[in-house]
Amino acid sequence: FQQVLMNDRLDLMHFTYFSYPVLYRRPFIATVHDLTPLLFKTGKASTLPAFMYELKHSIFSFILKQQVQRAKAIITPTEAVKRQLEQIYGSTYSHKIMALYEGVNHEFFKAEENKALAKHFSRPFFLYVGNFYPHKNVDRLVQAFSQMNREDIDLVLAGPDNYFSGKLEKIIEGQRLTNIHMYHPSRPEDLLFLYKNSLALVNPSLSEGFGLPVVEAAYCGTPVIASDIDVFREILGNNYYAFNPSQTESIQEVLLHFLQDTHKKKPVLDSKYSFERMVTQYLQLLNKTA
Repeated sequence: FQQVLMNDRLDLMHFTYFSYPVLYRRPFIATVHDLTPLLFKTGKASTLPAFMYELKHSIFSFILKQQVQRAKAIITPTEAVKRQLEQIYGSTYSHKIMALYEGVNHEFFKAEENKALAKHFSRPFFLYVGNFYPHKNVDRLVQAFSQMNREDIDLVLAGPDNYFSGKLEKIIEGQRLTNIHMYHPSRPEDLLFLYKNSLALVNPSLSEGFGLPVVEAAYCGTPVIASDIDVFREILGNNYYAFNPSQTESIQEVLLHFLQDTHKKKPVLDSKYSFERMVTQYLQLLNKTA
């Protein structure tokens, strides 16, 4: 990769991930989507042996630090991630870090909800959308929901079918939680149905760089119940139901409060969450940096 880049003699390279050739010396910018691997070093999100995980994590930490130091500009998806970078690497890099907000996928704008799913999800349901990595904290959501003893309401967990979803599915089956369902949507039309027909989106994540599902839920007019963390406060303000993601009791309490609330809060989608606006700002950054 290093040799290919050097042969191209690029005026400006954009590395859209933390991994890049550390010996690359031509001008570049970088995107740091989040710092979850750095801040939540648990080893639970890896299938590698412990010593390999430690080695990989050390390499990751070194590469990320080099990237922050050498990049001409750094893009983050939120101000929250920018602040994390400043706290870890120092305010000396503040001048070159810029938050560029993402938006709703363009496929959502032209999609029509798949109403055929109504026969599969006929009862009221809470919805989770996303991956099932350990920092997503979905296992604690499952625990909190199961302890509510509300057999009249379902919990739908929508995300990719992989190793981590498989582990969670075994827990659900082992505890015979018949009102919790795993679903692997394959089209925007499926997700659109789930958002628009759910009671609320629930996001129990311990760490996020952005949180696209909460933006998509806001676009659909769906209430949001989520972790009380900086990034969600930045995106939603006070227009969501916040809980302590580290406490099962807090999640359960807020879910029950939501069900009893007669005047449901609904998130307001700010105009700054737009891919069109993001592209305009990105081009300005390129012209300024090149």
